[in-house]
Amino acid sequence: MSDEAQRDGQGGAAAADPGKKDARARRGGDDREFESLSPALSDAMRQVLGVIRTHGRRQLEHIARRGRERLDLIQARRDLDRLHQKLGREVVNLVEAGELDHPALRQRAARIRAQEEVVREAERQQGAGPAPVDPAGDDGDEG
Repeated sequence: MSDEAQRDGQGGAAAADPGKKDARARRGGDDREFESLSPALSDAMRQVLGVIRTHGRRQLEHIARRGRERLDLIQARRDLDRLHQKLGREVVNLVEAGELDHPALRQRAARIRAQEEVVREAERQQGAGPAPVDPAGDDGDEG
């Protein structure tokens, strides 16, 4: 067994797997960094590095958790917007079918249809085909 393997305290395992030694060095577990220091200072340095590593890991977990929460909120808002859009399409269709009759709803439905015509005309002028419109207003959501 080599002197280096004995110092590592791994016997033949460290010599057989140099990747383990590299991983220990990245984690700060390689004792050679602290060999020239007194045992008390060496232990204190290991403790400080351990605290820094633990604190860093906790901060990363906190940041990741907050990121997931923000993504969940964004998705919830998108879902709500999609539900409002579907409701709007359904109301316009009901107004046009004569099943809902209210002056404000009739006015909004007329404005929506006029705006749809503006969009279709702009698409024709740009040479783009119009986006497919689902006449039933069904986007696959149930309820």
